[in-house]
Amino acid sequence: MKRFCCVQLSGGVDSAFHSASRLSKYLGVFPYELKSRKLKLSKCGLLWSLLLKSIIVTIEILLILDPPSELNKSFIGTFLIWVQLGSLTAGLMINLLWLHNTKEKLEVALSLLNDVHDKLVDSEMNVSLVSPFLSLLMITIIATVGSALNFDYKLNTTILYISYYLTSVMICGVALQLSGTLQFTKHFFKELRLRLPKPSSQTCASVDLLIECHEILITACEAVNQAYAPQLLLIILSSFVLVTGNSYSVLVFKNPSDIVLLISWALLFAHLTWHIISACDATYTEAEEFDKTLYRLILDDNVGIISQNMKVCMHFTNKRTVEFTACGFFSINYTTTSSMVATACTYLVILIQMAGIKENSTQINIR
Repeated sequence: MKRFCCVQLSGGVDSAFHSASRLSKYLGVFPYELKSRKLKLSKCGLLWSLLLKSIIVTIEILLILDPPSELNKSFIGTFLIWVQLGSLTAGLMINLLWLHNTKEKLEVALSLLNDVHDKLVDSEMNVSLVSPFLSLLMITIIATVGSALNFDYKLNTTILYISYYLTSVMICGVALQLSGTLQFTKHFFKELRLRLPKPSSQTCASVDLLIECHEILITACEAVNQAYAPQLLLIILSSFVLVTGNSYSVLVFKNPSDIVLLISWALLFAHLTWHIISACDATYTEAEEFDKTLYRLILDDNVGIISQNMKVCMHFTNKRTVEFTACGFFSINYTTTSSMVATACTYLVILIQMAGIKENSTQINIR
């Protein structure tokens, strides 16, 4: 487990990215290998990725042709399940279509991060990827327990579980890779902040270097965001639909095993979304902390060594900030979390009212 949950930066950015991408490659979401600071397409990885996605599409075609009888009990429940599967599959297809764009943008980001690593001597760290890895384990446990609790289901219902499992695991692979990339990017921002010197005659040169590295890191974050923006959009939207849909189904289903399973899926995707938003927000916060620390140094500089530095003045004049967005639709930060919770609650109220109206009309017809 330590092999997949720890990113080593002592071997450089390439080594760290390779560690962060290892599981994503095994899960068929990133069929590339990093060689000589270039991402090379792996034929075996591409075939494996296409095979898994083909299996998912085939399964969903079979489900459309022969839907499980359980889905016909509730129109709203059926609609939500198909929306959930559709959003998950769309996310994987977008991931496949954007692989070439991802490759180019990631190469730019990795090149910039390597430049910063070369400028910062003796930069070593270990980055923990336990949170997304635990999500992956949770998916496997939920799928296994769900199959065990519902062993008497028909074949097409079992296929429905398999489709959920495959799509969810592959989406977790994307989150795992993104998390690793953001965590060692955040480390560089923290390293810059800790290396800011106190005002002295030798301060200017070191501050100039740190500001230059800070600008490079912001450009690298922009490239990372452009590379992962489509996946981020689909992951967050899919998680929103899954959490809302499963929360509604908990109120409708009567079988205790179904309720436990649905709650587990809802909590899983809520945790995955929270982890992605936390990683993006932590990187933004660390970048802002550098500016705050530098500003405090200027206030403490009685001689004017830092405050009169042209590069420092230009840095605060330009004031570039780190911002992660989902293709420009919305920013990925904690404000997004509160908005998603409020929207989910609103939709749940509407769905519950619709279900109540339908139940009342059914009872009237029976009378």
